[in-house]
Amino acid sequence: MKHLEIYESWFSKFKRNRKLKKSLSSEQIAAIDAICKVYSIINYTINEDGSIDVNSVVSLDYCELNRMPLKFNNINGGFSCTHNRLTSLENGPVNVQGSYNCSSNSLTSLEGMPKYVSSDFICSFNPLLDNFNGIQEGENRVEGEFTCHGTPINNIYRYFRKFDKIGLFNEYDILRPNRELVLERFQQFLRDIGEDEVSMTRAKTFNEYWIIDPEQFENMPMWTGKDISSAPATHSIIPRKVRLPNIEGYKSI
Repeated sequence: MKHLEIYESWFSKFKRNRKLKKSLSSEQIAAIDAICKVYSIINYTINEDGSIDVNSVVSLDYCELNRMPLKFNNINGGFSCTHNRLTSLENGPVNVQGSYNCSSNSLTSLEGMPKYVSSDFICSFNPLLDNFNGIQEGENRVEGEFTCHGTPINNIYRYFRKFDKIGLFNEYDILRPNRELVLERFQQFLRDIGEDEVSMTRAKTFNEYWIIDPEQFENMPMWTGKDISSAPATHSIIPRKVRLPNIEGYKSI
């Protein structure tokens, strides 16, 4: 009886904290309600597409999540999903009034990151996060700090530290699959945004990437099209690469 009283008390408060959309079935609404109860999500509205708007902080830390448990839309209060096993931010919130913290996961990209964050976006300690995929110029906005400590991309971001330039960075096609970094394109990007180029002494900080050897571009331009089979013989498809674990160990392979 005591447990029932506690539940009824909670459910009474819960009903006052949400609005129901008639396009969803009662079973779908009940499933969303149950998930929100499990993760202590309150003050929410269920939208027609099954996503939820939340007028409070959402904390999904230490929940052993492999993916988002719900489809989130607008969050007014901040969103945190740290110390899980997330590989993607898919179904995460679209707009966040507050900070967004997805640190200490297994993210491989930033696909699914919010369109807008009013404070800081923190994706630190994701050791597999080696690209900025998911950030498009003019499409994503972070009002506060973008922090990516403990990730491979931090050693790249440290050279310009401007979130609003990441979308442009992606357009330069600097990072390739298999952790390839086209150094000449990165240098051009830095020049174009008014930042200093990376010296060879400092290039050793890219020790988690294969550095495309600049000498490859002297006499043979690189093919940038998506269809490799249509690349002319005058263009390089797979540039010669070097690894820069340290300056002393710099060598071609």
